[in-house]
Amino acid sequence: MYKHDPHSREESRLNLVIEDYLFEEVEAAPLNAHLNIKIHFDNRKDGDLEAAQKIIKNNFRRILKHELILKKRENRKWRLNLIVGSIFLAICLVINHLLGMKESTPLINFLKESFGIIGWVAIWEPATYFLYGWREGGARFNYAIRLKNANVSIE
Repeated sequence: MYKHDPHSREESRLNLVIEDYLFEEVEAAPLNAHLNIKIHFDNRKDGDLEAAQKIIKNNFRRILKHELILKKRENRKWRLNLIVGSIFLAICLVINHLLGMKESTPLINFLKESFGIIGWVAIWEPATYFLYGWREGGARFNYAIRLKNANVSIE
């Protein structure tokens, strides 16, 4: 049994144990299933259903805002990393090209190949993020949307 006082003055937060429990339950629920949250009160008062609905919606709305802020910060960081990596790659490719114009010696060949490799390695991680990594963390966001939109009832 999880306890949360719906009569508390804080109407935007759930007890963290309840929040974690709801996230675990929505994770196990089928993706296309609409969620129903049933709440049991020992001493039910007028307005409890409305208060519970408000607390749940406000809690998951708050989580959605927070997750969106984090994702925007993460994207901003990776955009900057991609810009810096692209500039570094361009510099390395120019150096590679300039070295290619010199007489071929083992040292020149080594430097030419090294600058080419280092330049491409510099954008590897930012490019990987924009190809695959941006989707990470989306599950919590989707779960919060589903919980915010869940039907809340009292038994």
